[in-house]
Amino acid sequence: MRNKLSVAIPLVPFLFLGSFAVAHAAPSVFAPPGTFGITGSTGFWVSSLSLLVPLGLLLMAVGASAPDKAGSIAALGAVGLATGVLAYLLTGFGLQFGGLGLSVPYDWAATWIQEWSPLDLSLGPGWGLVGLRYIPLLWKAQPGEVYQLAYIHAIAAGTAGMIPVLALAGRRRPIIAWLPAPITAGLLYPLAGNWLWGGGWLANMGNTLSLGHGFIDLAGTGPVFLIGGAVSLSLLLALGPRTELASDTLPVAIPPVHFPLFRLLGACLALAGWLAWVLAVPLQDPGTPAGLLAMNLLLAAASGALVAGFYTGFVTGETDPLLTLQGMIAALVATSVLAAFVFPWGSLLTGAFAGLLTCLGAYALERWLHVRDSTGAVASHLLGAVWGLLAAGILANGRFGQGWQGVGVKEYLGLTGQGVTGALVGRGIQPDWPQQFYAQVIGVLALLLLGYVLPAMVTNGLRRLFAQAPPAVPSGEVEGEDEDEEGAAGDSSAGEVPVTGEAEEPALEQPPVTASGEVTIPPLAAQILKSRKQTAADTDMAEPITGPDTATGDDRPTPDD
Repeated sequence: MRNKLSVAIPLVPFLFLGSFAVAHAAPSVFAPPGTFGITGSTGFWVSSLSLLVPLGLLLMAVGASAPDKAGSIAALGAVGLATGVLAYLLTGFGLQFGGLGLSVPYDWAATWIQEWSPLDLSLGPGWGLVGLRYIPLLWKAQPGEVYQLAYIHAIAAGTAGMIPVLALAGRRRPIIAWLPAPITAGLLYPLAGNWLWGGGWLANMGNTLSLGHGFIDLAGTGPVFLIGGAVSLSLLLALGPRTELASDTLPVAIPPVHFPLFRLLGACLALAGWLAWVLAVPLQDPGTPAGLLAMNLLLAAASGALVAGFYTGFVTGETDPLLTLQGMIAALVATSVLAAFVFPWGSLLTGAFAGLLTCLGAYALERWLHVRDSTGAVASHLLGAVWGLLAAGILANGRFGQGWQGVGVKEYLGLTGQGVTGALVGRGIQPDWPQQFYAQVIGVLALLLLGYVLPAMVTNGLRRLFAQAPPAVPSGEVEGEDEDEEGAAGDSSAGEVPVTGEAEEPALEQPPVTASGEVTIPPLAAQILKSRKQTAADTDMAEPITGPDTATGDDRPTPDD
């Protein structure tokens, strides 16, 4: 009964929320100026280049794997990406954008106004948790903008589903390593995406709670990498085998890199596709020049790789390619959150700290949690996303993002044209501290709760439900005792010296074993085993030297006689 309850506990919050209202045609949040439609051939080719990001991450995971497991990891990663894309298109797209019409003025989304809200509508719009309109993409014609929106986010969802698959590949059976992909891409990512992009409650905290411009994430890094990394961490702790350290005082070894060229090629492909990722994902235009976005991403990647390389070189005496490239990926993950809202020095600082955090996180996972994170799912993706989301509430300069998510369309904090603002701003800008930072903290905690706590509860519940009881030990039987009678007889004679002519030959082939299973060496056993053939031969040929004949009572002559 307890095992069944452990599985049902995660369903309680959803049953509780089901008793609340479902929003239909609630008042729309005012769309900020500069909002643009994501259509046209240029936008299509830009979004297609974002496929280089999951391809690069897959190559990096293959490069960090053992040679005998590289093929299976590559296949599982490709299957996880494909499964995530299909799961998102079948179920996830409607869960994410079923209420998009409440927050954007697009004609093609005018009927998407079904958003599940846990609060009464009289408290104001913007508290949605999940979209309830099913959007048939595979068998019903849709406008071109719908297909392009689904195409962009299907790549992001497939990447989120592929991350935990790569983390578990080679540790568990393929069917177990594959299962997180459809769940992450078809359920967890759409829920987080709804909160951020689909008109959900995180994006509207600026209107509902007066917390800055709401939860800020330019390229959707939170729903992709934070959810994927959190699911990976929960599954690694629950299912993955932990590395065994010989002693806590020994230094942690850097994870081996078997194919450095694969990792380098994957990192370069990811870097090339990251700008396309940033340009293709948003539904809103922050008004930032594309050149500034590219410069910020390049500076962040360089600083992250530089800091990680110097750290590994300082600690181990040799620059490690694995952590160096993982530091670069972590810098890209972190900077893609705020690349439109910071100056280049802000991206440089963000990337440098992300690279350092990757090295420290890899050490902490190995030392304290005993988890080998060779794919960087936790140290690079999860920690990088958390740092980037928090840094947005500190480093945003207020120059760009006017009217972002319906906040400050005409003026903000008494200044016309001020956009997303953190604590470190320039002259003429009013700091928005700590309101914007509070919004980022709430968003990070919500995504961690969704990506880590829920999968961990379900996984632990299923393990308890399907766990097999250990085999019963018969009463009176000692574990480790030899089962056959000859072994038991050998145990009883442990410690005794065999007498020539009395001990049989097979008894000397196996060392005596005690009842506790420990091997004991009787006195002079080595000498007996070494000369057993010679002893046996001497026993057959030797005659008594002297002594009376017990049968006749006559004295027998000695050789001297």
